[in-house]
Amino acid sequence: MKRLPTPFVLLEAQRERGAELWFYTCCHPAGHYPNRFIDQPLIKLRVLHWINYRYDLKGYLHWGLNQFDGDDPYTQQGTGKDLPLGDRAIAYPGKERLLGSLRYSSQRDGIEDYEYLWVLEDRLRKLKERIGSDAFWLDPRQRPLEICRRVVGSFYDHTRDPDVLFAARRAVASEIEALSEQPLLVVQTSPPEGSVVPIGPRHVTVRGFVTPGAVVNVAGKAIDEVRESGYFTAVVFLRDDQQSFEVSTTDQGQQYAVTRSFLPGD
Repeated sequence: MKRLPTPFVLLEAQRERGAELWFYTCCHPAGHYPNRFIDQPLIKLRVLHWINYRYDLKGYLHWGLNQFDGDDPYTQQGTGKDLPLGDRAIAYPGKERLLGSLRYSSQRDGIEDYEYLWVLEDRLRKLKERIGSDAFWLDPRQRPLEICRRVVGSFYDHTRDPDVLFAARRAVASEIEALSEQPLLVVQTSPPEGSVVPIGPRHVTVRGFVTPGAVVNVAGKAIDEVRESGYFTAVVFLRDDQQSFEVSTTDQGQQYAVTRSFLPGD
């Protein structure tokens, strides 16, 4: 039997041909998947745009804004009829202007979350351009994606806990601000944070940048070789029961540290 390509393979093939990819929700999907129905938790609307970032989808096509049935939109018939409740509309008519809804506001918040992730990526891209050849390894999307995956693992695997989403948003904001402060510390690992690190032996490659002349410690060990650009690299060997390590830098009495965490492997 001929094996058909997965949908993601087909999507990537279209992207490589220059297509701009969007995604779409209407009366489907439901269940574990996020959508905009009235009877769904509001977090399902907000994570829609974390999905945008997770899969590098440039747009979201929604149905519908105000497709009510009948004369009264403030009824089950008006917002539902033959479709899931709320599918027809996410906003309501007012006397002088459009009236939003909790669902509308939650989706707006998700768009702002996307912007946070994009700003972090943009700041890292500009840093890479400024440093030049010593930053050949830096992927500006990796760090935002690491944080994004705390919220969205796939189109249906997403957190149901608002505290997890809020913590991820705060992490993005904190890292955006840190890129404008001293001492500078940028860390990228291979594999990415959150990955399974299998036994045999468990090790993680660390690359990063610090303020030139700053002191660097990776997993409690001082890094002696730091280039003039601030570039450093190290390999961390994890114990079988170890899931995280710290990278820190000190410059002119100021210290900044980050933690990277991983999953245990068999």
